[in-house]
Amino acid sequence: MPSRVKKAKSRSRKENKEPKAKIKDAETTMESNQEHRSQDAQPAEVRPKKTSRQVRSVRMLSSVLNTSISNRSCLNTSSNRKITDFFQVRKSSRKTKSDLEKEKRYTFENLIKNCIEDGLEIRHMNEKGRGIFACKYFKKGDFVCEYAGEMISYQVAKKREELYAQDLSIGCYMYFFEYKAKIWCIDATSETQRLGRLLNHSKTEGNCRTQLFEIGSKPHLILVAARDIEPGEEMLYDYGDRNKNSINSHPWLAK
Repeated sequence: MPSRVKKAKSRSRKENKEPKAKIKDAETTMESNQEHRSQDAQPAEVRPKKTSRQVRSVRMLSSVLNTSISNRSCLNTSSNRKITDFFQVRKSSRKTKSDLEKEKRYTFENLIKNCIEDGLEIRHMNEKGRGIFACKYFKKGDFVCEYAGEMISYQVAKKREELYAQDLSIGCYMYFFEYKAKIWCIDATSETQRLGRLLNHSKTEGNCRTQLFEIGSKPHLILVAARDIEPGEEMLYDYGDRNKNSINSHPWLAK
C-alpha cells in the first residue's frame, strides 16, 4: 500500500512542473513587451525630423487624393448627369460638304451683286489686242468675273448680230446660252468697265469656263477657274461657237 501512494505523489509533482514553465514564458513575453513600449516611449527629439520637401510632397499628395475622392463622389452622386457636364467635349472644326457649298454660293452671290472682279488686269498684246491676265493665284473653282452685259432674247440678239456684222471693228461680244428651255443672249458689245467681255478665246488652252449662276430667278453668266491659275497667266476660255459662218468671219475661233 505505501508504494502506491508514493507513485501517485510523483505523478502529481510531474504534473505541477508544467504550469511553472508556462508562467515563466508569460513573464518573459511581458518583459519583452515592456521593453518595446519603453523604446516606443522615447522622446520625440530622438526620432528623425521630416524635411520641408517631404512635408510639401505629403501635402500635395493629400490634396490630390482629396480632389480625386471628391470628384468620384460627385460622379457617384450625380448618376443622372451626362459626362459632358464634367469634361469638355472637343468639337471638330471640319465643315461638311453642304456647309462649304453654302459658303461658296454666298461668296459668289456677294461678288456678283457688288460687281467685284479682283485679281485681274488688262494688258495689250500685238496679235490679240487687249487681254485679261491674272495678278493673283486662282484655285480651281474660284470666281474670276462675270460676263456682264444686257440680257436679251434670241430674236433680238439675231437682229443685233446682223447689224454688228456690218462693222468689223465692233468685234464679237454676244454670248448665247440656254436657260429654262429658252435661248437667251448676253450682249456685252457696249464698252464698259467690266472685264469679262475682254477675255480671249482658246479652244485647247483655256483655263476658265463659263457657268450659269441664278440669283432671284435671274441667270448670271460667270467665269470660274477651270484649273489652278498662277499670277501672270492670260485668262482664256472656249467661246463654244462652232458655227461655220462665225468661224469663216473669225478664224481664230477654231484655235
